[in-house]
Amino acid sequence: MPFRPPNAKAVTPGGRGRFPGFDVLDEVDRWDDVTAGVVLARLDPQPELCFFTPAEQACADALFDQLLGQDAEPKVPVLLLVDRRLALGQTDGWRYEDMPEDAEAWRATLAALDDVVALDAGPFWDPDADWVSDEAGSHRLYWTEPRFHPSDFCTYSADGVGADWPIDYNDLRPFYQAIEDELPVSGQDWPWGDPHSYRYSPQPVGGNGGIFLRGAVAIGLEARVGPVAIANGRFGNRPHCIYRGFCLQGCKVNAKASPLVTHIPDALAHGAEVRADCMVSRVEVATDGLTTGVAYFRDGVERFQRARMVAVAGYSIERYAHLVGGCRMAADDLHGVVDANQRTFAVPNLYLSDGSVLPTQGSANPALTIMALAARCADRLIAGSRTGLRATAAAR
Repeated sequence: MPFRPPNAKAVTPGGRGRFPGFDVLDEVDRWDDVTAGVVLARLDPQPELCFFTPAEQACADALFDQLLGQDAEPKVPVLLLVDRRLALGQTDGWRYEDMPEDAEAWRATLAALDDVVALDAGPFWDPDADWVSDEAGSHRLYWTEPRFHPSDFCTYSADGVGADWPIDYNDLRPFYQAIEDELPVSGQDWPWGDPHSYRYSPQPVGGNGGIFLRGAVAIGLEARVGPVAIANGRFGNRPHCIYRGFCLQGCKVNAKASPLVTHIPDALAHGAEVRADCMVSRVEVATDGLTTGVAYFRDGVERFQRARMVAVAGYSIERYAHLVGGCRMAADDLHGVVDANQRTFAVPNLYLSDGSVLPTQGSANPALTIMALAARCADRLIAGSRTGLRATAAAR
């Protein structure tokens, strides 16, 4: 009869069983050798993951917990058992010739399950049907879009005030450029800080703007028509600006950029989900220090969304005014909440990707910088999905 460790006990999800107090392993002496060998082998300490990547592990863990109702320890180590069999090429039963091998099927299934879900507290506005304005805070209309000046990233070192950022202007430069092209931003060639140009020429100025520009020339003051996130020409399915003049109250033709006509449609087209009317109440953190997802309320009922990684992006679809610096990025946890990649020091798979991470306010409207930081954070998340959460956490 195979050896049974004295501390070996039958494991059921969350310690729940149909028959309280009954342990099936107490009957092991009555089993035949083959059955006992298979069952007891599964109680042995399992080897480290050999087949699944860390990213696949996180998704598979959530899948098995959901299928087995494992919401608390002890948990059946299904993932390690499956991983071991796949690594050894051990499979059960038969398959049709046109179906993929088990290993390929598992990878494809986990990749398909690893979706992006955005939970938004407000309704889902349709800019083609809903009249919403920037004043109402329900439609984040991007206004002037200049970049921060390079010196904005080092105000403490340069001026003895504020705080230095753990990144510099050059770290954000490619993301500034990408966002300016995606919105797009139109404006005159910018001579200050890091001189750069824009994809679209500047918008025409009104009477007051013309007076200001002529006055600036008269006194030798260099001035420019400021950059705005309004296409000066047709852009994709968005028409040219009609110069209606009431941008703050909403753009009638969607020439002015907002998430609802730029990045949200792109995200939906690529398989992401935006779940409206969902107020997140808390981020759940497991005993291993990693977040497992978020709890949220919808229709008065609290629900739970499992996640491999969580990014808190307050007011990313709504307004972004008066909320910078609350969770500033820093070189270490003594001076900030998140690191240079916007990963929280406390929870390795929790990111913050909104304006709260700005260590200081800059010399310009922060909207473009918030978006550039979010794009850089997304770039790091994509890299993490390839290399795996635990690998990137250990390397930090």
